[in-house]
Amino acid sequence: PTLLPPHSLAMPHSARLRHVLRACAEGQPAPTPAPTSGGDADGPTVVTSKGAVQGLAIDGVNTFRGLPFAAPPVGALRFKRSVPPEPWEGVLSCVEFGAVAPQLTPEPGQECDEDCLTLNVYNEQGSVGAPVFVWVHGGAFTSGSGSNAGYDGATLAKTGLCVVSINYRLGALGWAKLKNGDANC
Repeated sequence: PTLLPPHSLAMPHSARLRHVLRACAEGQPAPTPAPTSGGDADGPTVVTSKGAVQGLAIDGVNTFRGLPFAAPPVGALRFKRSVPPEPWEGVLSCVEFGAVAPQLTPEPGQECDEDCLTLNVYNEQGSVGAPVFVWVHGGAFTSGSGSNAGYDGATLAKTGLCVVSINYRLGALGWAKLKNGDANC
């Protein structure tokens, strides 16, 4: 993923993002989600290194929302570098956006939760080997999310790109350096 801004390359989960994006460019999103169940019987399903995921087909675009790419950063993992979650059984439903990082001004209807390390993938149906465009939302590292209304990747996906938008930890939960924590967790 050469389109990540320079500051994102230092993010601890950048290696996992590269893995996800490389697989996306090959036509297979490769999230690392935690176990859940469900799925839309009519949506696209792909098999990843952690298990199967099912998304939505909307106007010619395969859309996978809320794909966790790391274990929930809570409890012992708070203020620590992200770690991959365990594989899951069954099909992970990826039809709803994941929670956004805790912040003062989320968009209406957005759920804030520390378990926010998710991404969204938009890929034109039938597309294989598409260039990957990664959208890292702004917000001064204190607000925003990859699911903000203005960041829908479907339009760009229809131009032949594989679009990935991400959520990441914000504020002190993501950027504080504590004595027993990790820098840029």
